[in-house]
Amino acid sequence: MLFRLSAFLDRQLNGSNWLFQVFIYSILGSVFLTYLGNFWYINQYFQEFITIIKGGPASHEIWQFHWDTQIWKSNHLFIPANFDPKSHEAKIAFRFTIPLLLRLCQQKIELVYFIQIGLGLYAYTLFLKIIHQITQERKITFFFAMGVSTLYFINSLHLELLALGDSFAYSFLILGFYFSKNRYLSGVFLLAAMLTDERSLIGCAMGIILQYFIDEERYWDYFKTSTFAILVYLFIRFLIYKKYGLITPAGGIEYAIFLENLNHGLLIIYNAFKSYYIFYFFPIAIIVNKKTVLYTLFSIAFILSSFLVWDVTRSISFSFWGLLVGLYFMVHHIKNQSLIYGILIACMVSAMLNVTIIFP
Repeated sequence: MLFRLSAFLDRQLNGSNWLFQVFIYSILGSVFLTYLGNFWYINQYFQEFITIIKGGPASHEIWQFHWDTQIWKSNHLFIPANFDPKSHEAKIAFRFTIPLLLRLCQQKIELVYFIQIGLGLYAYTLFLKIIHQITQERKITFFFAMGVSTLYFINSLHLELLALGDSFAYSFLILGFYFSKNRYLSGVFLLAAMLTDERSLIGCAMGIILQYFIDEERYWDYFKTSTFAILVYLFIRFLIYKKYGLITPAGGIEYAIFLENLNHGLLIIYNAFKSYYIFYFFPIAIIVNKKTVLYTLFSIAFILSSFLVWDVTRSISFSFWGLLVGLYFMVHHIKNQSLIYGILIACMVSAMLNVTIIFP
């Protein structure tokens, strides 16, 4: 059966536009499988979003509150807001992407959503090119892309409807990595990611690790670009804090939350990358040296730190570059391509069986 599937893909991917075909299959697969696995929930989910767009009252307060908060911030960018320190809204003091877009789009939520989709689709095409740069093999690229398209960091581009900004952050991280040859452009995208969500700092760090493994010649340039973007971001935060008094309260980041999440730890961890954790931790399984040990320790420390907040899936997803680190090790250390196909198909099917909606 694997041989027949391989022959079929050979015929499908031999054209000059094979990457475009992979892109279309992946996106359509992501949308179709999301609806297939969660039809009734998704139907209601979009109905709430359309109600908000039309200006009507949502049946769930959280919908209205998120968008109302972002609209308020778009009109009062640097004015401290009086929210519960434990709430999500209290954490958006330094998150400017959606408020700025709302201001640019004259508070039209649907326009912000279309920009989110457009940017996300463009970022995903670049993500596919990065995958192919690592694998240098079309079928491996196809299987990997199909599977990860069902993970939250990819399907957030069409499923993130709560004004959280996740898709923008993930997209900017991908653009910053892809355009790493252009230091200024790369730095702007990485800075934009951090100004969307401060957890993009982790995405920057994981991007540095990926660059270190796949291209040591460009590693130092990307390291300098990322470090400079991080320093500029911290400097901007400091200036805004000193001038306007904006802060991100520590409420809602608690040891009690860590213990509660730990009770459902395996399920919560699985929800972010599902079966693709095989790739995430593959480097330490195939070869043990200082590089892989440090990578693994960093990854585990980041996952555990994500347990300090409720939206664990969103937090862990910021380390999505770890999947490509594992893919790099797999294609370079497993010489039997049929074995790689088998692992990829198993991961792809497993990921598709449990489609992430938003986050637990």
